[in-house]
Amino acid sequence: MMLQENLVTLACAVVAVSIGIFIVWGPDVYTPKKRKGAVLGLANLGHTCFLNTLLQALAPCLPFVSWLSEQQQLQDSSTLTSSLSHVLLVLSGRMASDEDVLVPSRIISSLESRGWALSPGQQDAHELFHNFLTTLEEETQQLSSKKLSLVNILEASEEEAVAVSPQLRRRMCHEPSKLAVSPFQGLLTNQLQCVHCGHKTSLRYDKFDSLSLNLLEQSSLQSQTLPHLLAKFVSTEMVMGVACEGCDVPTATAVAFKTLRLGKLPSCLCLHISRTTWQDSGQAFKRLDYVEFPEMLNMNPYIFSSSAKAVNSSDNSTKLEKDDVLPSPDHIRLNHMYQLVSVVVHSGSATSGHFITYRLSHGTRTSWWFTSDTEVRRCSLPEVMKSCAYMLFYVKCSSLQ
Repeated sequence: MMLQENLVTLACAVVAVSIGIFIVWGPDVYTPKKRKGAVLGLANLGHTCFLNTLLQALAPCLPFVSWLSEQQQLQDSSTLTSSLSHVLLVLSGRMASDEDVLVPSRIISSLESRGWALSPGQQDAHELFHNFLTTLEEETQQLSSKKLSLVNILEASEEEAVAVSPQLRRRMCHEPSKLAVSPFQGLLTNQLQCVHCGHKTSLRYDKFDSLSLNLLEQSSLQSQTLPHLLAKFVSTEMVMGVACEGCDVPTATAVAFKTLRLGKLPSCLCLHISRTTWQDSGQAFKRLDYVEFPEMLNMNPYIFSSSAKAVNSSDNSTKLEKDDVLPSPDHIRLNHMYQLVSVVVHSGSATSGHFITYRLSHGTRTSWWFTSDTEVRRCSLPEVMKSCAYMLFYVKCSSLQ
């Protein structure tokens, strides 16, 4: 009996020594490497392809990802700013992940806590984009009203003072506008010119986060291109019944030209192609027109400084010539050039279907990927350019440098 106990003790000692030798002198223990830089899929939580497609589309918009990362340092972890920043940092390849598929449940919880109702069934990716931007603006404004006052910071409790670093404290005091403005925010200019006397109203500026472009009237002789849709968006139109401050023409007979242009271009540009029309019966109908869009987009022809021209008061025509609004190599400027980074496509009808996204991978301007919830695969640029685009995301070339 004693011999057996000694043998067991000796065996245990040998095993212990062997394990020790293996740990010290043996090969390194293998630990799985975190996936950093891989294009990951997103889990569908029940008709949430509209959310997944938008997240994939926003990931290559690096100025927006960087801006969100700055914002989340000042926000609570439960806010949309923080949850959206975390997901986009992973999808953009700037943060490692142990998972092959991400679950964006935190984003849904953040939206619901802010009062957004995500009902079952199909929802619109463009509408969700506006919900995102509206919520982010609300959160930054709340932060500004609470913490951007130097007096509030100095009177904060000890715990709040520790939470705000000296660097962020200086930024919050001296750069509040930089913190609050999204890279998607631009400005539209609006101006009226009286046909009778030529008087122009003061420029009116309106904010925008995306541009919704209407398709041209269906014609077998006319192709649909993105420059043509943009030209239609900024075309001059005639308005009636607007009182003029420069002459005594009665309001009932007053006529003016209304000119819309882009006053300030954003770093990230979202273009929405409106495809839903309404039939005489009142039912929604989706147009499937193919719109040709460029990989490199010159926005110079549509900005106020280069394309807003005086309207000839003796000419009542509201039509702009093609050369006035379509890109020309003679006036291409780098700071108004944009590169395509993602394309959102909707397949199906006006009331049901599925969203997918073509997007650039991180760290490259040439590697394109097809993403559909958990399905992720490489694709070619020709496949991207032939897609029936619903939303187009561009980034300023100067912002990519």
